[in-house]
Order: sequence, then C-alpha cells, then structure tokens
Amino acid sequence: MPSGSTALSRASTRHVEARLREVLADPQRRDSDLDVHFQPIVALPRGDVVEVEALVRWHDERLGEVPPDVLVGVAEDSRLVGDLGRWVLERASRAAASWPDGAGGRPAVAVNVSPLQLEEPGFVDDVRGALARSGLPADGLVLEVTEAVGVADPGATHSVLSTLRRDGVRVALDDFGMGRSSLTLLRDLPLDLVKIDRSFVSGPRRGASDAVLLRLLVDACHSLGLQLVAEGVEDEAQARTVTALGVDRAQGWYFGRPAPDADGVGAASRAPVPTPLDVRAEVVGPDRPTHRPDEFVLVSTPDHRVLFASSAVHDVLGYLPAEVAGGALTAFVHEPDVALMSDPDDVATAPGERLLRVRHRDGSLRYLRSRTDVVDDPDHGPRVVTLCRDVTPVELDRREARVAASTFERVFEEAPCGMSVTGLDGVIRSANRALADLYGRGPDEVVGRHIDDLTHPDDRAVDAVNLAAQAGGAVERVTVRKRVLRPDGAVLPVEVVASVVRDEDGTPSLIVAHVTAVVAR
Repeated sequence: MPSGSTALSRASTRHVEARLREVLADPQRRDSDLDVHFQPIVALPRGDVVEVEALVRWHDERLGEVPPDVLVGVAEDSRLVGDLGRWVLERASRAAASWPDGAGGRPAVAVNVSPLQLEEPGFVDDVRGALARSGLPADGLVLEVTEAVGVADPGATHSVLSTLRRDGVRVALDDFGMGRSSLTLLRDLPLDLVKIDRSFVSGPRRGASDAVLLRLLVDACHSLGLQLVAEGVEDEAQARTVTALGVDRAQGWYFGRPAPDADGVGAASRAPVPTPLDVRAEVVGPDRPTHRPDEFVLVSTPDHRVLFASSAVHDVLGYLPAEVAGGALTAFVHEPDVALMSDPDDVATAPGERLLRVRHRDGSLRYLRSRTDVVDDPDHGPRVVTLCRDVTPVELDRREARVAASTFERVFEEAPCGMSVTGLDGVIRSANRALADLYGRGPDEVVGRHIDDLTHPDDRAVDAVNLAAQAGGAVERVTVRKRVLRPDGAVLPVEVVASVVRDEDGTPSLIVAHVTAVVAR
C-alpha cells in the first residue's frame, strides 16, 4: 500500500470526503479507522500533568495516514465536522474518566471544537450527554475554540459557551496570535485559558522583543483572570524562557508527544513529567493563582541595564516601569546582595534562582526570589529575562521562625531544670544537659530511649496511663512524682510536669516535660 502522503496527494478532496463519510456512517469502521491520541499539558514551573489535549488521527486503508489538518479541513468543508466532533468528544471523555490521579490531581481533557459545531442547535446537549455517559465531571473537560468562533454570530457563540461554563466546563482560546487575533477577544469571549501560538515560543527570530511581547500578553491575560498556555515547547531553553516570563502552562514535545491513551497518558498522569523547572513549593505552590500582583518581569543587558519592566513592578517596588527601564538594576538591589547577582562578564552564569533584597520606594526592604534566563537576541546580543516574585511575607515568617527556634533552643539548653521533648510513643526526642545530669548520663545516652528505660519499674504503669491520656487529647498537662534509675543503680525521686504540644490542626504531637529533683526534708 502506498504511503499516506503519496496516496493522499493523488486523491481528490471529493474522494477524501467520500471516504470520511463512509467511515463516519459505519460504527465499526469509525472505531477501527479513527483514533484519538493525547498530548500532556503541564503546569509551570513544577511540570505536573494537569491537562491532556485530545487529537484525532485517521488511518484509511486506501489513503494511508491522513494528516490532521486535512482531515479537519475536509470535515468542515463537507459539514461532517459535527459527526466527527461528537465521536472525538465521546472517545476523549471516556478515556479521561478512566485516568488515575496524578501529582496535580486527575488531568482534564481538552477537545478541539470547530466554529461549525457551536452553530449546531444540539451542541450543548452533545457535551452534556458525553459527560453523563462517560461519568467525567464537567470540570474535567476543556473545550478549545479558535478566534473564528466570534466571527459569524458572536452573540450565539457567547451564549453557548457561557451555558457550558455555568455547567463547569472550561473554555480555552486556541492558537492565539496565529492570525488576526485581537486582545478584545480575550475580553469578549467567556474564557478560562488562552493558548498562544507556537510562533511566540519557537519562531526563527525569537529574541528579547518577542520575550517582551509574550510578557505583555501574560500581563493582559492575568489581569483578566485567564491562564496562559504556551504551545510548541520543544526544548529545555524554551521551557525555561516561558517559565521565566510567567506563563502558567506549557505543551510540546519537550513534555511529551501525542500518543494513544494506552501508551502514554495513563503513565504520564501518575507522576510529574521530568523537568528541571521545580522551585520551592512554599514560594510557588501547585495551585498558583493566575493573577499575581507580586510578580514582575525585567529584561536587561548582561551588565544589568534594565531595558523593560512589566507593570507589576509598581505593585512590588512602588516604581513605574518607565522609572526602572533605562537604569541600572544594581541601583535597586540592597548593596550587600549585589555580589549575589550574575557576573556581567560571564552571561552563562545568569540562569538560575536567587533570593535578593531590593529597596522599595518607601525605603523598606523587599525579598525577591528571581529566576533568570538568557535569551539570544539576533540583533542585539544576549538579553537576561528575569521573573521576580515578592516573597517578603514568606521570608519574614521564615526568618522569624528561625529566630524563635534559636531562642527556644538556647532556653532549652541553658534551662537550670531538666527538659525533654518526647513523642507520643514515649521515646525521648531531645534532652538538655540538666536532664542528662539528673539521670547521670550524657545527652546522647538519653535521646532515643523510651521513658520506661529510665523509670523505676514500680512507676512505669502511672507513666503509661498519663501518656495515653495526653496522646488521646484528654489531658493537657500532668504533674507527677516518680523515681528515675541512674546507671550506678541509685534511685532519684523527681517531679515531672509534662505538657502537650499540638500541631496546626489541634492534634497532640509532642510532650514537653520539665523535670526537677525532689529534695528530701
């Protein structure tokens, strides 16, 4: 049999249409000749699979492999796209309903929808029916539409999409920027996601100007509460760039190629796609909100001269973008931290993550976690793209926690009475020097031992009752006199005051004890 491309080149469009009509009319041939492949879409920067796009494939016994664009084009021209779309929607919904949860939960499935489908009176019922038959929840489906949906009958399109969104289905605008896309579409259509055309990411002249345009689009989408998806990410450098520019999600061969469900999606949805883009979870969690007034982007030269600053720089540092652009980045960085910035003589050191202190206009210090990527501008040489996030609250809390921990550690170690931290299992986690002296042992000889090992046998039953009561939450604080055993066989009477420490949800987690020797009178 000849190859698909050769056979198709000799086949007329009418012949392709006739073959497609036969396939769609015969359920057995439809399920054998047509197939759906799935390509993962990942959340940035973590790389968790959060969505999977369903892509129709057709292998005809006479035509061979029919390219997807030819298949869809013929289906639309012949008004067969409704039948084809219903079949894809059914197949994709059934597959997605069977996927296991991954690192980011069960991935949603994205299905492409032709403008002609939206014009059909029964389209809403088609979607609802596919969800009901498959058992897929509405929020597990994303409908991908193109800019053409707003051309023929904008009012009807808006009504259909709004109805489905009220059901919980999400809507994505596909291939934004490929043709004559207008920013007004982002405002006028009921959308949740915007997928930017691959030319923004993998164009032959991708440089700093493209990075600025992409960041402006990120700001525009985030200001409207929309998430941005970068298509066509094919290598690590492109993945780093779109991450640094604040893009929310990405799709492309770097993260996974389209594959039949049995070959790829099931496995991919069980674990994050391997990626070097992980960052600290406390700074950028898995549920990162779309609009971040604490995040801005800078484009600069290797010697730190700012060429572009996104609008949110004012929210973070109190300066207008025009006041930052043209100046030296070092003028805003706290002087002791300037040395942490990349060496302008070695731009290769720029990529990476840093924590810098930066001066706000009001004189206060802000902690910025920055991620940088070097972009080679064909006309002007290397440019450094830096995504900055204000992590001041997180960093101040962390520093306060360190001070508190250091203070407690000093008080614990220098307390004149014996102190211990014990687990609910009765095993000693920490002991200070005063406690070790009471027991006639070194601190290392006390830590890791059960309190029974250090208690007179006749007093162990009382300890067990008290420990069970505190572990169960019935008692907060107990005071008891008991006898401890020293290595030389001596018995020492002590008084123990033991208090429960609870975790964030109020569950008992540890017991802190103060132990003093009982002086005979």
